[in-house]
Amino acid sequence: MFRVLGEQQNCSAAQDLGAFYGMFSITVWHEALGKYQVVRGRTEAEARMKAELKKAAWNDQYAKSIARTHKRQSAEDKRAEREALKDEAAERTEEAEQAIAELGEVLTSVVNASPVFQIDKQRVTAPFSDLLPKPPKYLEYPREPKKEDWTFVPQFNLLDKLFAFQRNKKVRTGEKQANDNFLNDYAQWSATVARIKKTNEELHQSYQRQATEWTNKKVAWEASRDSTNAELDAAIEGLRRGDADKISWLFENVWNLLPLPDDFVSGEYQLHFDEAAKTLIVDLDLPEFEKTPSIKGFRYVASRGEIEEVRLKESAVQKVYDDFVYQLALAVPHAIFSCDSEQAVQAIVLNGWVTYVNRANGNKTTACIVSLHCEASELLKINLREVDPKTCFRSLKGVASPQINSLTPVRPIINVDRSDKRFVNSHDVIDGLGSGANIAAIGWEEFEHLIRQLFEKEFSTGGGEVKVTQASRDGGVDAVAFDPDPIRGGKIVIQAKRYTNTVDVSAVRDLYGTVLAEGATKGIIVTTSGFGPDAHRFAKGKPLTLLDGNNLLYLLAKHGTAARIDLAEAKRIGNALMR
Repeated sequence: MFRVLGEQQNCSAAQDLGAFYGMFSITVWHEALGKYQVVRGRTEAEARMKAELKKAAWNDQYAKSIARTHKRQSAEDKRAEREALKDEAAERTEEAEQAIAELGEVLTSVVNASPVFQIDKQRVTAPFSDLLPKPPKYLEYPREPKKEDWTFVPQFNLLDKLFAFQRNKKVRTGEKQANDNFLNDYAQWSATVARIKKTNEELHQSYQRQATEWTNKKVAWEASRDSTNAELDAAIEGLRRGDADKISWLFENVWNLLPLPDDFVSGEYQLHFDEAAKTLIVDLDLPEFEKTPSIKGFRYVASRGEIEEVRLKESAVQKVYDDFVYQLALAVPHAIFSCDSEQAVQAIVLNGWVTYVNRANGNKTTACIVSLHCEASELLKINLREVDPKTCFRSLKGVASPQINSLTPVRPIINVDRSDKRFVNSHDVIDGLGSGANIAAIGWEEFEHLIRQLFEKEFSTGGGEVKVTQASRDGGVDAVAFDPDPIRGGKIVIQAKRYTNTVDVSAVRDLYGTVLAEGATKGIIVTTSGFGPDAHRFAKGKPLTLLDGNNLLYLLAKHGTAARIDLAEAKRIGNALMR
């Protein structure tokens, strides 16, 4: 009935989210139900426990199915069969309602369970619990026989004492008998002593083995405890430093403990941590809309003697899916923030991606359908148990189409393209990147000219026009674009920032002032680096677009320009020129 595929440990690279602790995964199949699922755990034991729980749940489901069949087969008459079918319909209706209810309670379940992972409670503080083996109760040795013992000396009665000849006769005959008795008893004593000695030696050796095993087990346990606590200390220190690997470790542990519907959520994601901005970018795979439960119940049809499905209206299924996505978008950041005792993550950008078959061309398509940027200080103040998820998502300036189920793509607030290896952080230099120019190291005037040319290509494709301003280094307008689109178009001012450090909120605030002064409909600020949380917070709800280095590389590639961004190299070149 069940098949359990071989375990495999996923800790092959630092990018792997289980790189800090080895993650174990087990694929469980239920052939009778036609189901399979990959369960994961931080340890082999945890993975096996989850696999056993899933097997038990599926076995219970299968047992119910078998019981229903048997109940129907064993019905003695049509009335009993009708009652059995009615009971089956009621049971299956309860299961269908529970499946829908689980999706509608994701946010409440996560909030009620938070913090699902508490770092301080992972420390091993309890002493070694196995009891020290007790010394054995050794067998006592019997007393050694002596020739002078009374049992080996002739005993005299009254006549023996009165008549010497009779006493002497008894002495002569009794000495031989006494000596024979002594020798026999001594032989028995020697054999008994030998047996007791052997038994006691075996008891002692067994005790020594148990004591040695206990000592070795205690030493191994203490070493494991010290190693676990040392690794935990390193993780905490890494979180305090804002180490990206430790942020991934925290997310992995939190994600694995979230009370999410396993049969609906795939559990696949990618992470990128902007250490300068202390912002975690989560690219999360969302389930396809077609996987949304659409059956609200079952009913027995007496005229046909069958059970038929009662389906939700399409609009109701769409609402179930949309509500789930809104709840998940709020629940995941809340769970991470509530478990981040070191406050290593100040902001989270969650991009929800879905892969589906495009019915227009029949090809598989992957699109971002929701994107949310939220800060810990903002989200943790909200009572998520009482909010309307969609309204709360919108109030946080989340981006999504009016109907998420339509799978209309939206532009991620921050997007990390991991397939583009040309972009490197200041701490990670990758050899053999090719001959593309490092645009973070070119002159500021040349960079502004590059940006102006880039946007000339971008806006000209839609009939727009870009007028170049005089090159300057005063933070003013570097280019003005005129977009003829009657809805989203108008005058757009563009600023270029060739920075190696995070762009401060003051630059974004200046751009907004320029937009107002110029009477523009929108402002765009583009940089080779990134933006801090204050900058994103200020830009929310304003006609401003912040394009970081990765977005810049995407636009350049879009228009046929191969380039790279290496902030560390740019800093070294800048420092060398200043000497």
